[in-house]
Amino acid sequence: MQAAIGLAQFEKLSAFIAARRKNFMFYYENLKELEDKIILPKWEKKANSSWFGFPITVREDIDIKKVIEKLEEAGIETRKLFAGNILKQPGFLDIPHRIVGNFKNTDEIMTRTFFIGVYPGLTEEMRGYVVQVIKKVFQEI
Repeated sequence: MQAAIGLAQFEKLSAFIAARRKNFMFYYENLKELEDKIILPKWEKKANSSWFGFPITVREDIDIKKVIEKLEEAGIETRKLFAGNILKQPGFLDIPHRIVGNFKNTDEIMTRTFFIGVYPGLTEEMRGYVVQVIKKVFQEI
């Protein structure tokens, strides 16, 4: 039964991917003015990603907990980015490993990055609301 549902979903896959890309680029273009407060995502220009979410990394002087709290209060769901420095995740604490260099960037991603969804069912009104709230939150912080 699940395979049948999965096969039926394949017919919608191209539209889902196109919508996710459109939603991602909407956020990217509309949040550029906040680059003094956030780090926008970067990707290989040859890549043609099907985005799962829109990652936002706050600058060092921004309290990510306050940002997330305000967004959630406004009805905008967020998720912390899984992993970052995977060696600090509970499931990986006791695995044998070798460390070369430091993990400054992965530690920063782990503590300063969250993402918002790019669900294909988002409407223009929903995306506009998200951008409006994000801009307001960063003006207040």
